[in-house]
Amino acid sequence: MIKLLLNFFNFLITLKIFNWIEPNAKKFFYKVVISLVLILIIIYLHNEFLDWVQFSKDKKYLTSSFFIKNLLILLIIAITLFSLKGKKTTSITVSGEEKLYRNKPIYQNKPREDFFEKFRYENKKQLKSKTQKILDKYEKKK
Repeated sequence: MIKLLLNFFNFLITLKIFNWIEPNAKKFFYKVVISLVLILIIIYLHNEFLDWVQFSKDKKYLTSSFFIKNLLILLIIAITLFSLKGKKTTSITVSGEEKLYRNKPIYQNKPREDFFEKFRYENKKQLKSKTQKILDKYEKKK
């Protein structure tokens, strides 16, 4: 009993660590657990059918039962893999971002428009690189 509790706590700790590493781990875990439960149910039902075949000596559907069992297991695995591979979008929202992009495209292909200009405050001067500062000094001397 104590060993079972320790195993359960180890499982919970492992799940928390996995959730810390991968934020969508809860969805991943649920999808995998559901698929494993479905596969175990299929295997259990197939074993019950095999027991019934041994008892009744009716081997008419024996080969088709193996085919259906394996097909269902492959189908569950494929659906699980495709659902796990699906959209992995993460969006980080910054306060005020909704107001900034409500009706404007994020980037416009104008050649002289600075992309980050829309993020700067209107009161501040435009940022200049070191080469721009040197060129400005040079132009002022002329």
